[in-house]
Amino acid sequence: MNLFIAVLLENYELANSLEENGITQDDLEMFHIVWEKHDPYATQFIKLSNLSNFLSELESPLGVTKPNDKAMALFNLPIIDKEMIHSLDVLHAVTKYACGEIEEDKEFDDMQMRLDLQFLKYYPIRLNHVPLTSTIQRKKQDLAVRKIQKAYKNYLVKKKLKA
Repeated sequence: MNLFIAVLLENYELANSLEENGITQDDLEMFHIVWEKHDPYATQFIKLSNLSNFLSELESPLGVTKPNDKAMALFNLPIIDKEMIHSLDVLHAVTKYACGEIEEDKEFDDMQMRLDLQFLKYYPIRLNHVPLTSTIQRKKQDLAVRKIQKAYKNYLVKKKLKA
């Protein structure tokens, strides 16, 4: 009986800490409902290319309207093999985004840890999934490629003008 009461109190405390930051249990359920549409086989992963649509389908406060490329990069989500991202990583990112400017102090880390523990039964063990890159690194690579392409085009134009 004491264990049951302790679990209830911990879940109540987690719900209160999230609601203080503007995120309710309904918002978390909405996240999972939208996730199911993008992950119909319940793999817990979606392709990075689907992330933009997923984020735009979420309702406020967790949703990010299009264009959301910059927000996706700033989420700094780990990307694993085959361009896949995990739902728990996305959930952490959107809750942090919805809460606004939060210092990542011990209290915030504790809240994320409690959130992880609450949803642990829904998520696979991710030890086998090693991140290859992240969304912020991917954005930096994209910007570098664009700069190189622009410089190369300018080089070709100058070379053509000299000839």
